Amino acid sequence: MKITQEKLAELIDVSTTHMSGIENGKTKFSFKRGLLIANVLGMSMDELLCGSLVQGKPVLQNEYSALLQDCTADEAYILVNTLKAMKKFLREKK
Repeated sequence: MKITQEKLAELIDVSTTHMSGIENGKTKFSFKRGLLIANVLGMSMDELLCGSLVQGKPVLQNEYSALLQDCTADEAYILVNTLKAMKKFLREKK
């Protein structure tokens, strides 16, 4: 989002150390603080927490769809095939 950790900490009224802990998952934060972070970053709470949510997959699927929406057929083909190759690679690494 092109915002420094220091600036985000300032905008939500926490120390940089506290913000670092939140970002690294080492510090708990309130729902209110989560809403502040989401608002400053211009995203919804589900987008903010998507990587941590068990049910985050639908949010990601919406993002994939949105990314492909304005692509040409050639761009979409390249992106889909790149994603397939990456998926295959990730599964082979397990």
